Amino acid sequence: MDKNIESVVEKGLEFLNNGEYEKAEPYFNNVLNIDNSYAEGYYFRGYCYVKMKEYEKALMDLDKSIKLDPSDSRAYFFRNKYISLFKGNGCKSELSKNLSIENLDIKVEDFKINNNIGSAECDVNTVIWDNYMSVSLEISLQDEDTFDDDNIKNYIDEFKKYLTWLENSKKSVFDALVKDDMIGLAEEWAESSDEEIIDGEKVYVDGEDIFRLPISEEEFFQSLYFNSMSIRIDEDKEIMDSRIMIEAFIDTKPDYFAGHSMEVTITDGYKISVNGLAG
Repeated sequence: MDKNIESVVEKGLEFLNNGEYEKAEPYFNNVLNIDNSYAEGYYFRGYCYVKMKEYEKALMDLDKSIKLDPSDSRAYFFRNKYISLFKGNGCKSELSKNLSIENLDIKVEDFKINNNIGSAECDVNTVIWDNYMSVSLEISLQDEDTFDDDNIKNYIDEFKKYLTWLENSKKSVFDALVKDDMIGLAEEWAESSDEEIIDGEKVYVDGEDIFRLPISEEEFFQSLYFNSMSIRIDEDKEIMDSRIMIEAFIDTKPDYFAGHSMEVTITDGYKISVNGLAG
């Protein structure tokens, strides 16, 4: 990092870490005036904008940070955490549009292929349920099988089919979580937080999160977002006697489970299983 930029960032972070976001913002403006391709600068300024309730600016900066450096998970975790707030304030995201499932461009050359063990893998960045995330894709064939371009293209079509189903099936996943009483479990976790009285109402508080009980089904539905996901196609059906294996970890905003994720698997026939909490 350029020493001029480093000193400005350090000063901005002093104010940011002290909760003085209006004072921090000009420093990150200066950083981006020096180098408008500096991903962290957009992340830090976007963080300030969220706290300053300038949500449209915040979403633009977080999207820019992700575009410049998709490997830095902080920007998209922070973006996902506040996506409901952004949407509620009418903010629109070019990132969500460009990386939607329908616009997702997965190429044959994206896959790392090992014909010796009959596998091919790649990671793709996309937006599902309005949340930016990386999805791991894996193809596993019998040892004697090999891959060619047409073969991979057919599997890419399948992956996009499953991703489209996930995008359109939030209600089905939600119903499985409700059936497994994850709302009841969320209420138990929320009750372990600090109890406070706000505006005459008893609530539970954990950091920035405020929990009001009972949790309605609508509140729980709106809180859901994918943290991470992998999709595996296995012609040998080595896992759970299923050709398709989707493993997903789902978080909530507010964070009802104190950093833990709900683990869900989806197998042949779009059968959804809830496996409790992970993390």
